[in-house]
Amino acid sequence: MNEIDLVSARSKELLKSLIKIPSVNPFKPGGKGEKEIVQFIYEELKSHEIKVELQEVEEGRSNVIATLEGKEKGPVLILNGHIDTVGVENMQIEPFAAYEDQSGNVYGRGASDMKGGVAAMMAAVESVAEVQDKIKGKILFSAVVDEEYLGKGTAKFAEKYSGDAAVVAEPTELKLGIAHKGMVWFRVMAKGRAAHGSVPELGVDAIKMMCHFINAMYSYSFKRSHPLLGSPRIHASMIEGGSEWSKVPDTCVLSAERRILPGESWESVREELNEIITGLRNSGINFEGSIELVNEFPPLETDPKQYIVTKLSEAVKEAKGIEPQLVGLTYWTDGATLAKKGIPTAIFGPGSISVAHAPVEYVNAEEVAFAAMAFRQLILSWGT
Repeated sequence: MNEIDLVSARSKELLKSLIKIPSVNPFKPGGKGEKEIVQFIYEELKSHEIKVELQEVEEGRSNVIATLEGKEKGPVLILNGHIDTVGVENMQIEPFAAYEDQSGNVYGRGASDMKGGVAAMMAAVESVAEVQDKIKGKILFSAVVDEEYLGKGTAKFAEKYSGDAAVVAEPTELKLGIAHKGMVWFRVMAKGRAAHGSVPELGVDAIKMMCHFINAMYSYSFKRSHPLLGSPRIHASMIEGGSEWSKVPDTCVLSAERRILPGESWESVREELNEIITGLRNSGINFEGSIELVNEFPPLETDPKQYIVTKLSEAVKEAKGIEPQLVGLTYWTDGATLAKKGIPTAIFGPGSISVAHAPVEYVNAEEVAFAAMAFRQLILSWGT
């Protein structure tokens, strides 16, 4: 077989092997974590005489870091992919069978998000291991844990390693992602006054107050938009309030998520939330409560003229024969964590976000092979 056929066959083999290893993030009940898949990736890369190490993120959870380095000095390229998945409850297929249909679709939890991308990167790295001395600069492949919850894996990676550019192999349908929204997770507490259920007029119903807030939150007109990402998004995630049947609730807590555009942050979101509360009070609703930040995940925006965008575009064109479309993505990625460290980052990989986390998840093996060839071409042309 020629090199293209070898990389294609290897990417499918790796894809099926990765899917067959359960790696459900342990934040999900019953999730056993990434330990087994970490060991598999480590041993596979090591068998190709690639320099590989484990980076502990927390007890029992480690990133796999592989290094290819040429004789000639040059820029450092980071290839990044997460190896944890969401849970398998309510799936309509066997989650770890890696069944392939007649169309070349391979099924299983994590197929699209994002073991297809990881398999493509691994196949590319392995294919150039024997000629890595010809690479200009350095390639760091990082298979990381915990993206599906708090992103601890890539955050830990970025504490020790840096680079001149990065690619994250999330599912983009082989389009080239250069922007996506960030996320703010926040809580709002509405404060009321307890009273007996027979005389509710003597109390202040905190749940009713929260209903007013939620209605105003959904009616709020955002002031910003983005050419690739459109408008911000907000939604109520969880709500809790009250303690007894015959008692007017004195507290109600809303947990919500706001998707933020480049240029936005918790500070700008908090201003909006305070504006909503002020509007309620001006309309005669005496809302009392507090707002707190739970977590913030930054957005991503990469200049299309960046070296990584042009080099990756050239590599995709070489592999697939067409120029990739530059797009904004609907979902968050670890690319934002790398970009926040000053590393220009692009998102590119096989599969579709439309089937990620879904009852039936799959990725097309031919797409994985195309991605593998694009990554191989990127590595070989890096620094030129």
